[in-house]
Amino acid sequence: MERVPSLPLPLFSSIVSFAVQDYTDQVLPETRRIHLAFNRLKDLSLVSKTWYSSVRELVYQFQRSTFTLKFQTASRHELLAMRRKVLERGRYVTDLRVSMGDVSSFGEYFRRGHRLPANLDTLELEWDALIAPMPGLRRLDLSEMPLSSPHTQKVVEAATKYCRELEAL
Repeated sequence: MERVPSLPLPLFSSIVSFAVQDYTDQVLPETRRIHLAFNRLKDLSLVSKTWYSSVRELVYQFQRSTFTLKFQTASRHELLAMRRKVLERGRYVTDLRVSMGDVSSFGEYFRRGHRLPANLDTLELEWDALIAPMPGLRRLDLSEMPLSSPHTQKVVEAATKYCRELEAL
């Protein structure tokens, strides 16, 4: 049996983004949500071993380039764990999502509970140390942060200082 040559990954990704609803290989203009396309990608991976490895690589690249900083308690342990992850993965991240406090989605467009815990507003989270290891950042999603938080301004300032490729906020 002859082995079918695989397509170059960027070409395969473009084809998949055309063929699979809810999948996009572009960081802009909308938030990427691979979980919406997961079942369709799973079906594509069943076509052949070559497609399986290509789909697997697409999912891996998505997971590597997308990172979420989710502050729940802002405890010292949580902050140290975040810094460690940022240092490990920061250079690959192009899409950063920041979530602070208790944010629960209700439907697609309505969000509730943007109130941060009282102690989170007063903490110094050292945004420079969290953002600096991500020089290739292209998209910064602050949709799960309240605009009234003092941290929102600090995140934006750190991103403009360290992320020269930033295109979307």
